Amino acid sequence: MNNASIAQEYYKVVDYWKKIENDKKWKLALWVIDYQDLEIVHQFMDIEASPLGQCKDMIFRFQTIFVDFRQYERELWKEFLSWFDEVEDERYDMMNALVKDRFLKEPFVPNKELAPNIENILSELERFRTSFHEEVGELDFVLYFFPGPHHKDIGHWFAHLLEIEIPPHIRFASIDLNEERKINQFAVNQKRKVKEIYPNLNMADAMKNDMAKDAAGEKPHHPGNVYNQLVSELMEAAAQKDQKAVGKKATQLIKTAETLADPSIITTVYLLIANAYFSLKANDKSLEFSEKAIASALALEQVENDTMSYPLWRSAALLKGGLLLGMDKHKDSIEIYLSVAEKATKKKDFFFILEGYRLCGAIEELKKNWQEAFEYTLLGLYGGSQMEEQMLKSSTFPLAVLTANECAKKIPLPAKKMAILHNSFVEWLGKDWEKLAEQYTSLRPVEADLETDLKTKEIEKAYV
Repeated sequence: MNNASIAQEYYKVVDYWKKIENDKKWKLALWVIDYQDLEIVHQFMDIEASPLGQCKDMIFRFQTIFVDFRQYERELWKEFLSWFDEVEDERYDMMNALVKDRFLKEPFVPNKELAPNIENILSELERFRTSFHEEVGELDFVLYFFPGPHHKDIGHWFAHLLEIEIPPHIRFASIDLNEERKINQFAVNQKRKVKEIYPNLNMADAMKNDMAKDAAGEKPHHPGNVYNQLVSELMEAAAQKDQKAVGKKATQLIKTAETLADPSIITTVYLLIANAYFSLKANDKSLEFSEKAIASALALEQVENDTMSYPLWRSAALLKGGLLLGMDKHKDSIEIYLSVAEKATKKKDFFFILEGYRLCGAIEELKKNWQEAFEYTLLGLYGGSQMEEQMLKSSTFPLAVLTANECAKKIPLPAKKMAILHNSFVEWLGKDWEKLAEQYTSLRPVEADLETDLKTKEIEKAYV
């Protein structure tokens, strides 16, 4: 292990950006990274899009998820307009703050009558840019497009973006994953406008080193620091696929946790150990500790001012459900996922109402029980529909829509009821709901492979 730290890796990212920010030749800066580096690069761009940013360019972040060209630009336009909405609490009114501090001549008001497309977003941003006082100096804007679960055609949209007329002082940035490139459909004449950044980072060692430093602290033998160090060592043993070392660290962790005053820690320890064994495919041991975590979390509910029991119980229950599914104990797995959905309903935890029922539906679909699968999935959709619009589109909600639609065809649902169902899909996801759901087809293999898929992808997704 080298001496890498998270702070050191972060400043590497800063340096990569500083090397290109004065280069005026590019119009699109594209971070091409491995998955483990996504969080730190995104955090850097996020910070630069906040008042804490230190780079020369003024960075603006778009979070809209790409489904298709027209819907994407309509949603981008809505997001752009929302930046200039009135704020009730003046402490958060950035527009008036900019005027008060003499950056802006007057509050900027976007023209809401324009067509919702990228060309008008750019023209309005250019008008906003030129409304700053001359004393501020010449400003350059960078529009950062969040790397969400975009449809694969996002690359063609970026290629189109480089073909339209772009104001000289506006540029773009995004992130593309090395493992599954999406933003690389550029013609030869477009490539010269793209600056690809391939950062050489070492986040795995950085995280391990920082955890070890935190655990050691000034009192390395204090039970709390011993606990943190053991957690790090357990994770390391699991990553190295060393089951004997995992067993040893698990025993030490339980003994250390029992000496600490926090009743939630022992539950957390059982859950950590269950996950460690799960990563080793030691399913019997993982099931044993997930059950201990569930029992401990239920006991924790009785503790005054408890806030930890529910999220810990939920994680342990989802892990147990996935394990039972992998053991072909479908009935038991459904019971666990139902309990998750029911408790999530009481807690108004909308995403896990969706997940609990959705997973029940996936198991019934596996068994070709189309009616039961349809009913469970609908329950998940109605619960999940209470989430905010952005969460609806970026979560597993479109996958549940896809499942409900396929099961409705298998039943088959009468035409009038199918029309009502599709109207609900439109209400939740918009007219392009089918295209949004398309990106999840890779998670829905043909019937012959469905069982194998559920035993891998669903188990892995279930408790994350």
